[in-house]
Amino acid sequence: MQPIDYYERLNAEITGAHPVTGPYSPDDEIAAAQMNAENITEVMAETRVTELDILRVFDDPQDGHNALVKMEAASQADALLARTLQWLGPQSSKGLDVGNQSVRANIDAMAQTGVLTAAERDTIKGIAERQVSRASQLGLKTMKPGYVQKSRTVRVP
Repeated sequence: MQPIDYYERLNAEITGAHPVTGPYSPDDEIAAAQMNAENITEVMAETRVTELDILRVFDDPQDGHNALVKMEAASQADALLARTLQWLGPQSSKGLDVGNQSVRANIDAMAQTGVLTAAERDTIKGIAERQVSRASQLGLKTMKPGYVQKSRTVRVP
């Protein structure tokens, strides 16, 4: 049995809308499945990568190499990008944080200007992404239909 504040939090969630699928179903089993579906992309902060990591994440390492070459070429005309990409190199012990919002914005900008393809952008940014459920995102763990049913009867103050 869960504490009452658990059901209050759950009630507040299911009376609203799931960020991906919209309003929760009135069917408890379906609503629980909506909460358990791993369909929310979460960006993990402090996800540091090196050139080797980028080569590894592509199905064909040559594709990773090609993306790196294009980024390096673009950095010749962009001092900020050049400084950012220094974190990828072998002299960097930490690597580039692809979970950092500014770095992710730089990667997006490279795709918007045609330096990277959308697939290359998504592959590189995907290193710092994971799919999570709404239940885990809210700290509610795995949702069961009985929990949803009980939360619908809780009176929220």
